[in-house]
Amino acid sequence: MDNSDSDRSPTSFLVWGCVAVAAIAGFFLFRQFTADDSLPGTVDYDASEELASALFEDDDVVDGVRVASGSADEALTLTETAGTEQVGVVFSTGEDALGDSASEAAPGRGDAYDVTTVNVTVEVPADATCMVIPELQFGSDEANETADGFVIEVGESTWSLENQSVTDTGISVDAASGLLTEETSFGTVTVARATPVVEARISIEPGSNEVFFSIFDAQNSSGTSVGVLGGIRFDDSSNCGDRMVVAEQSNLVALGDSYASGFGLPPFEAGTSETEGNNCQRSTTSYPEILAEAGGFDLESRACQGARTIDLYEEFDARGEEPQLEALRPDTGVVVLTIGGNDTDWADVLSACVVESFLGPACNENVEANTQFESVFDRLAGDADEPAEVKPYDEILDDIRKRAPFAEIVVVSYPPLFAEGGVGTSDLDRCSGVLKADQQWINEQLGQASVLLVEAAEEFDAVVVDLVDEFDGHGLCEQDPWFMDLSGDGPLHPNANGHEAIADAVQQQLEALNA
Repeated sequence: MDNSDSDRSPTSFLVWGCVAVAAIAGFFLFRQFTADDSLPGTVDYDASEELASALFEDDDVVDGVRVASGSADEALTLTETAGTEQVGVVFSTGEDALGDSASEAAPGRGDAYDVTTVNVTVEVPADATCMVIPELQFGSDEANETADGFVIEVGESTWSLENQSVTDTGISVDAASGLLTEETSFGTVTVARATPVVEARISIEPGSNEVFFSIFDAQNSSGTSVGVLGGIRFDDSSNCGDRMVVAEQSNLVALGDSYASGFGLPPFEAGTSETEGNNCQRSTTSYPEILAEAGGFDLESRACQGARTIDLYEEFDARGEEPQLEALRPDTGVVVLTIGGNDTDWADVLSACVVESFLGPACNENVEANTQFESVFDRLAGDADEPAEVKPYDEILDDIRKRAPFAEIVVVSYPPLFAEGGVGTSDLDRCSGVLKADQQWINEQLGQASVLLVEAAEEFDAVVVDLVDEFDGHGLCEQDPWFMDLSGDGPLHPNANGHEAIADAVQQQLEALNA
């Protein structure tokens, strides 16, 4: 808002120095399961130890491996990571139909072809609650509108082409989204598009569990889809859930308004403090910059003073800025977001009512101001269709997730400007020209925007950084304020200490996620 207008490489598991160590054809000694088995057409590999070792870091947890496939010898390949002893499994639907069974859709899977499912029985340690796949990647020759995919499930295998989302426990990735248009090699197979390397975490109970890995072609048996993974382990990670994130979160994208850009805190990024033209004022001491330096991120900040929610989607002509969401990619690692305050015309409304409060009603009694705030809040909450230029928070977060499906999305709230209850002994006392009676009102307005943003974030499993407690004791007119007052270059915005505190709060949350 403003007062004016790890050490590992991402491809360490996938740039194979030694590929095709052994095709699953090497496991040709198998026997058919009985007719009442849960996987029709399943085969049981006598050489299951090799497959178990390729899938799991500790193959002692594996009690059995079964495979159902149109042509198992073509569908699965073992491969090892360059310079290590770790062996992984490449799942492939193959260049052509995998045997005679591929000419028909797989039973019970909708219009899915070339289906291969590996079913592993594992004994999860008593203290483990999370199955961690440290490096997983999926690729396909298909276009965005198709949905060739890879599914991992715990408990039972219930996916179908019509419903790839795993309703109980598991994850899925497909060719409809999240793929970079970059040719990628998986062992001896090369595909036109692929996801970044991701880390997957899936909730699991201690004891005996069934885990299913499935790959398939959608609607036809042409083209190739490939998935690769290995080194699966079990631990007691508190932040597990059923989620996939970029394995090497080296890039950070900052979206939002002046609270994220560092308005009023020179020096600024070159070309972003022009009197005419781009005056986004992206400070080199803003919280995204501090976070990037501390965490070793490559930063791309699109945050801009004066930005509104519509500027995430459309060109911000007054600043000469492209739509902020265009900075996002499937391999974006972390996204930080603070937005919505300017949609209320917060700065103009506040300036006007503070001046008027010297002669007329206080801000909290200003009917026009309160009506405007209420209208925008209804829209941000998704409860109203107007104002149309205001984008609801849930729509924003959904679009961020679609553009950067494997990123950690971090929502940063607006910190309260004043101490709870305001500063002063009476309602007529002022802080930075603001009546005590209005200080609490201002906190409430900023707080309402934050509440709506946080509520939407929780629905999309985004990380929430709520700054209310963080800024306790650091409001305007307190002993150690973390804001610039009305005489500063960025009035009513976080000062250098404030941005350092925000960066620290975000970093703590990110570290907790990866603990």
